Amino acid sequence: MESYFLRSVNWLIPTLQGVYPAGRNTLSAHKRECFPPISDSSARKCKRVLLHFARPTSPVKKGTAGYTVIELFIVVAIISLLASIIMAVFATTQQKTRDTRRIADVDSIRKSLALYATNGGVYPVATTKTVLDSNSSVITALVEDNAISTAPQDPLDPLYQYEYITDAAGTTYTLFFCLETNTINGYSKGCVNTLIP
Repeated sequence: MESYFLRSVNWLIPTLQGVYPAGRNTLSAHKRECFPPISDSSARKCKRVLLHFARPTSPVKKGTAGYTVIELFIVVAIISLLASIIMAVFATTQQKTRDTRRIADVDSIRKSLALYATNGGVYPVATTKTVLDSNSSVITALVEDNAISTAPQDPLDPLYQYEYITDAAGTTYTLFFCLETNTINGYSKGCVNTLIP
């Protein structure tokens, strides 16, 4: 019985070694084999036989790759929401920048009118509301008096424009301008803002 078992092992070992070579995907075990199979221990020659067995692998899970339609829809919705927030913040920043420029333009016009009145005693007369552009008589008078070099224009001209009117004698004036936000102290959003001497 023992002889038959050892012969089976002798045949099995090379087969297993060829099919399952040692490596990271194999399991190893040792077995003691003796020749010949007799009871006299002094005449027996024994050696250890290394057996290799294939290491079991984890089954591949199906359905774990890719995205579902709902997941893609959620991602698109989140991206759209973030994009709309960023665009709104960017638009508000642009509006504030334009309003800051408008205040600077109006202040420049005010200073040029004050300089003109210092030289001539009165402001350029315009008894009807006049748009302050390069074609207006008011800007022409300011340029000729070296009170201003060019006519300031609203950043969104002609949608918004600077307008001007005086009394009949030119002793006072009202300057009209628009704003896109309520961030400027003392002024409001819209075309309801005025400046007087």
